[in-house]
Amino acid sequence: MNTRFEVLDALFPKARLNILAVVYGQPGREWFMRDLAQRIGVIPSTLQREFGHLVASGVLSSRRDGGRVYYQAAISCPVYEELIALFANSSNATDG
Repeated sequence: MNTRFEVLDALFPKARLNILAVVYGQPGREWFMRDLAQRIGVIPSTLQREFGHLVASGVLSSRRDGGRVYYQAAISCPVYEELIALFANSSNATDG
């Protein structure tokens, strides 16, 4: 039988899955792209496209502060609660 993580791997590109796991694993926290990239173990430029898609679709919200953009789980997302439940305790799965 497939584990939850195998199913998620099939549904989402790896970078997007890692972003969602970390951000929805800590939904009240704002993330600067560089911090999140470091947490996931990739260079920030590999996440830009994914952030664009996730913000445009309403899954993530963004806030600009000077030259920095911060990202957070979007409370207004229609599946906000489901994503929190889906990624609860899964942010450690992105480590390493």
